[in-house]
Amino acid sequence: MLITDLHIIDYVLMGVLLLLFFAQVYWYARYLCAPARKMRRDRKCQMSNVKSQISNDTPGVSVIIAAHNEGFNLSHYLPVLLTQDYPNYEIIIVDDGSEDNTREVVELYMTRDPRVHMTFVPYGARVRSTKKL
Repeated sequence: MLITDLHIIDYVLMGVLLLLFFAQVYWYARYLCAPARKMRRDRKCQMSNVKSQISNDTPGVSVIIAAHNEGFNLSHYLPVLLTQDYPNYEIIIVDDGSEDNTREVVELYMTRDPRVHMTFVPYGARVRSTKKL
């Protein structure tokens, strides 16, 4: 069957079928996909609420650094640690009797940021373990 063999009735039937096809596509997109769109939108809202709850209720984290003559390395590590985006953390440096500028570097960062803390252990001091072998 060639296109030239079609009569006006055939063109009308093809037009009606094409119209029904587009109506069906519109109905599908409008009414069947709408609940899925609403569910996705609601899920996004729920996820944003969960994210805000996570940021408000995040547990605190302590980063503990044992340092002995690490002034040079701490001057590189501390700026990187302080740029972390975790909302609730602190940095504790344990100075083990350093003989270089470790204490000065840490004190400089302690004055800049309240999350930095330092403790001092005299060189050679040993902590006894309470664990029985």
